[in-house]
Amino acid sequence: MSEPANIEYGPLYCKGFDECIMGEAIVHGNDVVVYSMKKMIQTLMKNDGMSAEEAEEFLIHNTWYAYMGIFTPVYFDDTEDMNEL
Repeated sequence: MSEPANIEYGPLYCKGFDECIMGEAIVHGNDVVVYSMKKMIQTLMKNDGMSAEEAEEFLIHNTWYAYMGIFTPVYFDDTEDMNEL
């Protein structure tokens, strides 16, 4: 039987969204990264030319609801006033 690979574990990051990081949180004893959902939408609008609705739809289906294990990031819902986007 082979030995498991020596894997280092730690917080997972969303590529291209570094400016959206609000900080870190501890979830079930694990450090995870906390992202601003509003800033993530704004980033896609700015960098990819998406509308707010397109960006939100993309993030819902591809990022916010994806579970990547115990180090999955946390997404802080600060999108209360979508008119500010």
